[in-house]
Amino acid sequence: MFEFLASIILEGASHPDDSPTMIQLFPNCKAFELLGENECYITVRHMDTIVRVSPDCFQKINSPKEFFGDAVKIRLSNKQIRRGIVSIIYWHHKQKNRSIPS
Repeated sequence: MFEFLASIILEGASHPDDSPTMIQLFPNCKAFELLGENECYITVRHMDTIVRVSPDCFQKINSPKEFFGDAVKIRLSNKQIRRGIVSIIYWHHKQKNRSIPS
């Protein structure tokens, strides 16, 4: 099982070497997979991008049903089925009450 986090603060969130990548990623309200930790930063992944960030800028959330790269299908209101690949996972602030306690 993967552990997921949602970004909640942008300013000062990333390691200085990863700041340009985080700015491009625009991480607000996106879900990140936690890959590792050290004394100052956690390492997270969103799609194919891996960055080091401050743990204070993220909160734990429930793992989504599907992960990056998974094949999915959805049924539209007109009963058509669309297929796709998960390339981005968003988290909404109203899901706070469903976050995983620390």
